[in-house]
Amino acid sequence: GKGAAGMIQKLKDRVLSGQELTGEEALSLAESAPLAPLCAAADEIRSHFCGNRFELCSIVNGKCGRCSENCKFCAQSAFYETGAGEYPLLSEKEILREAEAHEEQGVLRFSLVTSGKRLTAPEVEAIAQVVRKMRRETGISPCASLGLLSREEFVLLKEAGLERVHNTLETSRRYFPEVC
Repeated sequence: GKGAAGMIQKLKDRVLSGQELTGEEALSLAESAPLAPLCAAADEIRSHFCGNRFELCSIVNGKCGRCSENCKFCAQSAFYETGAGEYPLLSEKEILREAEAHEEQGVLRFSLVTSGKRLTAPEVEAIAQVVRKMRRETGISPCASLGLLSREEFVLLKEAGLERVHNTLETSRRYFPEVC
């Protein structure tokens, strides 16, 4: 309705002026705004800030296999025999070698992805250390997908220079039992 359109316009204008939405405002849009006008506003924001450019991002599978989750679609779940490789967290040297090789190919962003629900504290510290070194020795922008992290781990990784943390949401809460 008219109220929703006005709310979308008001919030879009705020974002275009460089301000942020609150969590409550974002949830309100997700829960009640009509999809077509919301998508149109999001596209205007994308166009304003990014134009039609995109960034190349590559990943390294930093830790593979033996995940304790039982997602039916995933080759890395410990619950299924898929033939997927298994290895612990790659060494700093291996990760940096991958980052440098991708940077040489013109990739701007490099993501360290690990299997499993949660890393150990020493693994998180090792990733923070490799991110620090990546920031010092390369021009590539580091990001990661590491499973569940505590607030303290997020802070540690941010202070190390990690720019983004990706979180893959596989499905809705309601459909989750069909997947896992």
